[in-house]
Amino acid sequence: MRITIGLFLLFGLITDGMTDDFRSLPWGTSMDDIIEAEGEPSVTEKDCVRYTDSAAERPAVVIYCADENEGLYRGTYQFTVAHGTAYRRYLDDFSDVQTRLTARYGEPTAAGAQWSDPRLRGPRTHWPFRLAEGALSLRAEWRLEDCHIIQVLEKDIDGNGLIRHFVRYENPTAHRVMLGRDL
Repeated sequence: MRITIGLFLLFGLITDGMTDDFRSLPWGTSMDDIIEAEGEPSVTEKDCVRYTDSAAERPAVVIYCADENEGLYRGTYQFTVAHGTAYRRYLDDFSDVQTRLTARYGEPTAAGAQWSDPRLRGPRTHWPFRLAEGALSLRAEWRLEDCHIIQVLEKDIDGNGLIRHFVRYENPTAHRVMLGRDL
């Protein structure tokens, strides 16, 4: 039973964006239709709604963003697992999710470590500390015909000392349109 549930959750994460949708809702779906499909959101802000769920066997907030003219244009899994000061575990989570995404979508278009100060680069054994300091962030991107996917691991910019890990799916057509507007 656990294996079946685990596989269901794995395939739920890695099939998003494959056929121009996010969690089985097509790009362009209206906010009303998203709420009808998912139920009342736990949080509503601007053009996004949030739900508590899970992805890749990790607790997550699922965020749908829909423009009133274009409908659903972005979906995000914001992982909420808290490892405290066990920063290596955040790196392990990132690696595991990247492996799952790579198995489904192929090698990332771009991936790697980004440093706030290149002088802080060091052996991977130092990466957990650099992540905690905010000197290191990890990114992986897949640019597919019908979806742009980005995975990010970084220190939260709110200054609360937390680590932020998310996977974002975007409709590349609507995203290009959104870039041309006053936001």
